[in-house]
Amino acid sequence: MAMNRKTITAVVLIAALAGCGSGTEQSNAGVAAGAIASLFNPPEISQLTATRAGLEASGFDQPLLVATLTEPIEIKAGLLLDSSNQGVSFWRGGDGSIVKEDGGVLRGTVGVPYDLYGADTDTTLAALSGGQTESYLRVFRHLNALNQLDVTRFFCEMSAPTAERIVVFDRQHQTLRFSERCVADAPSPQGTVESFENTYWKDPNRLFLWRSEQWISDKTGTILLERVFE
Repeated sequence: MAMNRKTITAVVLIAALAGCGSGTEQSNAGVAAGAIASLFNPPEISQLTATRAGLEASGFDQPLLVATLTEPIEIKAGLLLDSSNQGVSFWRGGDGSIVKEDGGVLRGTVGVPYDLYGADTDTTLAALSGGQTESYLRVFRHLNALNQLDVTRFFCEMSAPTAERIVVFDRQHQTLRFSERCVADAPSPQGTVESFENTYWKDPNRLFLWRSEQWISDKTGTILLERVFE
């Protein structure tokens, strides 16, 4: 997903499709990549225009994550699953930007101003699973302009779940909505926000997030993540 504010792209990672496999497999992947590319706006346009029906008609069957940033302008893009390592999934956009998530909980970003280098996710996942009911610690690490890490400790609490039906990319899902409120134990040298709130829409039958709004940094704000295809 293009996070560069001057050269925004909003395309699925076509290169990942065209570059996988070899021989006939690679040729087929290239054909699929071309079909999918036609469903999205040109790179200079910042809005994703593909539809679920259009992707399905093209034969698209890859895991797909749609990510949206709203600051300073709205950017919406499709991300394809690039790789997974020890439970952490790496989703890559057309410009090489990466969103890292663990069970749907944001683990880090690459290619975003003031990147989220890393965030603890275990306690949040436990709270979403019902195994963490008290206040818990989350540590966030941001890469600053000096290529150094700013470390901020947050104490968080997860709300009780609320049933909610949502629509993601033209499909309804019954979910449980959770709100996670986090407060910093001390402000960081870079002025990290004192508190933030994340919202998670979880599948009621498993630890799977159909949608989430999660804080990245004080400079970037929040990111909306929506799973379109599993």
